[in-house]
Amino acid sequence: MIFSHNAMSKITIYLIMIFSTLLQGQHSAIFADPSIPPPIKKLPPLNAPVNLHISSANNKIKINFSEVDSLVDYELIRIIKKTSDTLSLGTFTNSPVIINQKENDNLFFLKIRTLKKGRKGNYTELLGTSLIEGRPKILIVNGLDRVQGTNNTFDFILQHGSAVYENGYDFDSASNEAIINGWIDLSNYKIVNWILGEEGVSTNSFDEKEKYLISKYLISGGKIFISGSEIGYDLVQKGSSNDKAFYKEILKSKYITDAAGGRQRVYRIKSNPNSIFNGISFNYDNGSNNSYDVDWPDGILPIDKASSIATFSGLNPLEFGGAGIAFRGMFKNGILPGGLVYLTVGFESIYPDYIRSDIMGRVLTYLDDRFIDLNKKNIASIFQEDIGISSFFNNHEDDSITIEFFLNNDKPNTLLSIKNDRGEEIINMKIYQLPVKKQRFRWTGYTKNGSKAESGIYTAILSQGDFSTSKKFKLLK
Repeated sequence: MIFSHNAMSKITIYLIMIFSTLLQGQHSAIFADPSIPPPIKKLPPLNAPVNLHISSANNKIKINFSEVDSLVDYELIRIIKKTSDTLSLGTFTNSPVIINQKENDNLFFLKIRTLKKGRKGNYTELLGTSLIEGRPKILIVNGLDRVQGTNNTFDFILQHGSAVYENGYDFDSASNEAIINGWIDLSNYKIVNWILGEEGVSTNSFDEKEKYLISKYLISGGKIFISGSEIGYDLVQKGSSNDKAFYKEILKSKYITDAAGGRQRVYRIKSNPNSIFNGISFNYDNGSNNSYDVDWPDGILPIDKASSIATFSGLNPLEFGGAGIAFRGMFKNGILPGGLVYLTVGFESIYPDYIRSDIMGRVLTYLDDRFIDLNKKNIASIFQEDIGISSFFNNHEDDSITIEFFLNNDKPNTLLSIKNDRGEEIINMKIYQLPVKKQRFRWTGYTKNGSKAESGIYTAILSQGDFSTSKKFKLLK
């Protein structure tokens, strides 16, 4: 056998190493080829910050989270709404991060990642906040952690936060872990919007701590909007006795079936007459509209004075269950009346955008109604039912708004007025008693001076003597 000069050199090196080892009395050894570079040590991935929550006040944005350790930095990234653009807001050494709000810059969507000696960790979920002086503020909680079997982009705050903002409300936001671990108190917010998407059995729609905190919030007069397609399946079909009690007593629902009508059968919902969604029907995603395939939506029915607000198109709700319920009043062991809207499809899966915004506006109007407004000095007055505003309907064909209201008597005189978000009166008219209790007024979008009103948030005010009730609505053009 003939060896090349290079091969002979390697053999010579090996022999020298063997003899050297034997001479030193080391009879066992592991030899490495010196011509092969040593393997690169694989470092574990950097942990992402947890307990993320973002709030705004006094023209400052506060981003709070649990720090990973003292040797990492944190890069803050801003997502520009309705674009794929991102903007790095800098690198920071600890929590909280506080940034100044610029003039007319009111809506923020942010995420964080860890940095360490050139290494970059994964981003956190996207959260956000908005701030315009004088507007009411709600809390959005992201409880969607599931990855397997769904398309979780971890940025559904975009759909929720934008719809809240467009309807005249501001929002702070938090991960559900921040709620569980006590970083945020739900009672600091009049309304909570809880995102669950397709969260279910594998990751728990609500754990024991979440169920306790939500129950405590609602029996103390809180109002909550929950949307998710696997909640009933998780809590009832696969749940414990405590899960089932929570579903019945707090979510005010009876679970009928998983995947109403069959998996991937129905992707359209119609509203129930006289419900908060009266007059609209809408689609939810089959996987082709930028969220995920809602292929297993629960079918449910209302119980204990809750009402059905939506059904699956073409399906008998008594057989397959409906798509949502609403409730206002006392929960079990309640101290003050609270409110609930529960949809069995994730709100983020509803499309198109303007329908989603309309739905959010109706939900917020319902939950923020005077009926359960705890800021009134006289709690008994929340049960005033002589007059009231029921619903708003956007007539997209001619940009008009239909205001539905009820009137139980006409003494003293009843007035209906509309004001813009600056408090300026747009119209003012007298309402006459008709044989029917429920009436409708169609506002064509013109002011009392004959000019066309701008798109934006308006307030309808129904007043009778010393009593008045009001609701906000959005004029779309």
